[in-house]
Amino acid sequence: GVDVLIATPGRLADLRERGAVEFSEVEVTVLDEADHMADMGFMTEVAAILDEIPRDGQRMLFSATLDNGV
Repeated sequence: GVDVLIATPGRLADLRERGAVEFSEVEVTVLDEADHMADMGFMTEVAAILDEIPRDGQRMLFSATLDNGV
């Protein structure tokens, strides 16, 4: 098992597709620079990953540059 996994959305999707990771026991999900991922067009990949993570876990989104609209 793994206690902490740090990956970009693309790398995590690749690891999932290759069967190297699975998300059934994830308890905490942290997205850093969430606003930049959205701006750069990664939200489709991020949403697909989050859809596979158990819904009863904690989700945290971080960014140093969130604007007032968020």
